[in-house]
Amino acid sequence: MPNRSNAQPPDYDRAILAIAEYLYHKTPRLKRCHSGCNYCVILTFYDGTADRVLKMANLNDWAVMFEQHLYPPMRAHGVPVPEIEFTQEDYPGPPVPFIVMPKFSDHTLNELCETDPTAALSAFKESGRFIRELDERFGEAYKPFLEERELFGTLKLQQKIHDRELDFAPDLMDIIGEKDPSLAQRIERHLATFDRPFPKRLVHGSLHIGNIMTTQRGDICVIDLGEGIGLSSRLKDLYMLLMMGPRWAGSDNDYVAKIRALRKGYGEINKDEVQELRYWEFLYSVTPLQGIMEDYPNAASTREHLERLRAILDGQSRLPSLFLHH
Repeated sequence: MPNRSNAQPPDYDRAILAIAEYLYHKTPRLKRCHSGCNYCVILTFYDGTADRVLKMANLNDWAVMFEQHLYPPMRAHGVPVPEIEFTQEDYPGPPVPFIVMPKFSDHTLNELCETDPTAALSAFKESGRFIRELDERFGEAYKPFLEERELFGTLKLQQKIHDRELDFAPDLMDIIGEKDPSLAQRIERHLATFDRPFPKRLVHGSLHIGNIMTTQRGDICVIDLGEGIGLSSRLKDLYMLLMMGPRWAGSDNDYVAKIRALRKGYGEINKDEVQELRYWEFLYSVTPLQGIMEDYPNAASTREHLERLRAILDGQSRLPSLFLHH
């Protein structure tokens, strides 16, 4: 097995080939997938066997172990997550956590926006439905996992991070206050306008168009769900999908159509949910300040970020208007 403190692709490839040859009695071709936390490849066989995806833990075993534990019961509850075919329990080699899954598709939602805008509309609608229904389908079934020893208590620690997101860290406000006392006061006053805590529901926690796999029919499979999962406001997931990433390739008309499809899938938004959306917009405008005000205080990008924040403090919003009216 490779040294996981400094993973080298050839070492990982050799380990993965050994696993594939043991499980399938044949040698596949490997194609590496983008993965920020794990080492992930597509296994392509030469005899017509369907492609598989193998994801092996790199620096954090828990990232894969969450998926091993959570995906099977999630699928049983109708959540669109990957099917797990094999894990390290099926392999006699060194016990590095891994999962093998039938490949759902070749495309993320990001890529589908570029190749098939019509199918992308269906995928956005399904993504909105996923956000709305995740807690309804699996919220209660998820809670016992917070106590599972096999997950090192990491889910519980992750939940504390979700809980802290409803307030700003004191050190962050100290830094802002040191750099710009009047801005810190405006932030505190604006924070006080939100009625918190929001209702807690199960969320993905890092939902963007690169974490949603899609078929050419617009069916979706949501991946990397274990790395940010927890109980929070589902409007956090909705905000991230709306705003935290590229502006979904295509013309302005395409963009509006995708927004409408997402809203149709999510369903009605009441006045309280509009406020929750605006809270997440506010939060994600304030939290980067700790880094940029310390490291890049005079950069043009910092000035632009501060201008956007001040606009939010003045009551403006960059959220699509379709999500600001109920």
